Amino acid sequence: MTHVSPRTYRLLLTCILLFQLGAVALVTRATLVALVGAHEGDWRIYERYATRFLSGDLPYVSFAMEYPPAAMIPLALPALVLPEGATSREYQASFFLFNVLWSVLVTLTVASTARVLRPDNPDRAALGAAAGCALLFAASALIFPFRYDVFPLLMSMLGIRCALTRRPVASGLWLGLGVASKIYPGVFIPMVMIWFWRAKSAGLRARSDGWRDALKVGVAGTLPLAVCLVPYVLLETTAYLNFLRYHALRGLQIESVWAGVIMAGHRLGLTDAAVVHNYGAQHVNGAWAGWMLKVQPVVSGLAILWVLIRAWQGMAPGRSDADRLNCFVNLSLAMLLAFMAFNKVFSTQFVVWPIGLVALASVTGNRRLPLLWFVIVLLTLHGFPYDYWGLVNMNPAPVVALNARNALVVMMLVILCVGRRAERNGEVGMTKPQ
Repeated sequence: MTHVSPRTYRLLLTCILLFQLGAVALVTRATLVALVGAHEGDWRIYERYATRFLSGDLPYVSFAMEYPPAAMIPLALPALVLPEGATSREYQASFFLFNVLWSVLVTLTVASTARVLRPDNPDRAALGAAAGCALLFAASALIFPFRYDVFPLLMSMLGIRCALTRRPVASGLWLGLGVASKIYPGVFIPMVMIWFWRAKSAGLRARSDGWRDALKVGVAGTLPLAVCLVPYVLLETTAYLNFLRYHALRGLQIESVWAGVIMAGHRLGLTDAAVVHNYGAQHVNGAWAGWMLKVQPVVSGLAILWVLIRAWQGMAPGRSDADRLNCFVNLSLAMLLAFMAFNKVFSTQFVVWPIGLVALASVTGNRRLPLLWFVIVLLTLHGFPYDYWGLVNMNPAPVVALNARNALVVMMLVILCVGRRAERNGEVGMTKPQ
């Protein structure tokens, strides 16, 4: 496929979206009874937050909340459209449908962004990226409709698209709104700032203007969170910091890379381990947990620094526009994976975060990435919702599946950063100057 007529393109894109919607409906309907039980606790929390907020209560002050302030957008919208006196089941249905809507918008945004990445063959790139996105949403249909993580994913993809179309303020605002709702889109802000700062004089923006655009991204990225914090500044309270303190006190969440290593060591008789429930999740304690909690921030910081250095090198002004575009997409994905892999928490819904970038990376030459992430999603589902209590009991099968999933995530991170084979083939971000 090279170029197709606009009518054919719209027809094919519609078919992809229908596949995505149909697969989500089929998977969730087939397992609905089990899924409602698995996600009931989270839904009740979301509904309680939404009800309190819409009644005029202020998060962190009137009620405790473990999420950033703009999380109230995807949590409260499903309740806002319902009539007064709606039941919990109606809220859950509305929440589900909003997440499906966000997922469709993500796929459309990814398709639109792919056209920017491949101006030589925009139709094929857009349809390929949309198909990859639809496949991964179908694979994660047991996860994403039941958590609000697809909303910050949409904010991230809108921010990345604005960056690639050279709109620094809009990019910063979208990413900032993502940060204010889920924190993790913040990893893209330094990548976008490097993208603009290292812009070359020919083809993209003038290099002399790069630092100004990078500054615009940084300033705009702080505005959504600053707006959310205005009520707390007026009340002269720092209660909004409570959710950060809450997460800082958490241990090694059971699905994290660190916890997986401890549980594997326990199964092999190398160390002791115990699973405890606190801070609304299962965490792993043991002899290794203490030193892992100390080295975790160091390892995480070094991994992120490594990606940033590779990005600074890969987006050098001397490289071609295509190389810089590919580098930006691939290393933005690597940055997200570094944040996920070495965090002390790697909850099930985290596998939703990279869906858009995995689909985009597939059109830069990494064609197997969607299939690899598909496998990662399936291994994640083995731990939750299918055999979560087996994982809590540290049974062999779920422990092996968890460590295999985590190993694949780390492997993908290394491939994206090193990319030596791809560099020789001139396919992905870390290509040599022409």
